[in-house]
Amino acid sequence: MEFGGARTLSRNLPVVLGALPAVMVVFCTGLADDLRGLKPWQKLLGEGLAAGMACWAGVVIHSISGYPVPPWLAYPLTIAWLIGCTNAVNLIDGVDGLATGVGLFAAITTFIAGLLMGNYSLQLATVALIGALLGFLRYNFNPASIF
Repeated sequence: MEFGGARTLSRNLPVVLGALPAVMVVFCTGLADDLRGLKPWQKLLGEGLAAGMACWAGVVIHSISGYPVPPWLAYPLTIAWLIGCTNAVNLIDGVDGLATGVGLFAAITTFIAGLLMGNYSLQLATVALIGALLGFLRYNFNPASIF
């Protein structure tokens, strides 16, 4: 007998595994920026490449508030959203605990939305993110010992 979480995970695993290369591009871009200091256009190029890879893997905005997004707009909208969210978090990352706290609040809100909508995939993804952010937040408060 397979539980709901295992069934949901096995159904969505191809999209998750397909998005891993995009996650690695974002990670490597951030690491290169931390170690060498990339120019803004280089960071934007890495983020754009990662967003395009995520779209290719199946991460696409299909609707907004229940209204369908036309296919010709779905990919550019998704890429713009991913790059915008990446830079929004990066901009608030200068104060100890701020980006982590905002991310935690967003993840909890998204988890509650997943509960209300019965979206098990969203619940599984966000509960793991909430746990990781809580573990990190303890060491990221002022004075931060890890960043």
